[in-house]
Amino acid sequence: EALRLAQPKDTGAITYRVRLRPLGKDRNVYRDASYFEYRADSSFSLQAGTGQYSPAIVQAVPDGIKGCYEYLLSFNIQPVMRLKPLTLVYHDNRVDGNTYALILNKK
Repeated sequence: EALRLAQPKDTGAITYRVRLRPLGKDRNVYRDASYFEYRADSSFSLQAGTGQYSPAIVQAVPDGIKGCYEYLLSFNIQPVMRLKPLTLVYHDNRVDGNTYALILNKK
């Protein structure tokens, strides 16, 4: 899940709240919570056109839900981000090694 947070018009950043929830049998694989709490900062990126951008800020947010991990992600706005569709990309380095993409807006 990804939710874009409302920001003033003059900001130079885009901020999202992201929640990762394992489903079915993958719930048991997420036992090492410290990875998701402290080392997931390089797992996210924002794609705009052919460019891929790392977040300026990745902050784990305790949500009190067992096996659920939330983050605040803030990306510095690049000119191409205003013109091209945005895709949030999560590179899973811990469980299955897959890459997951979520199209955030269509132009």
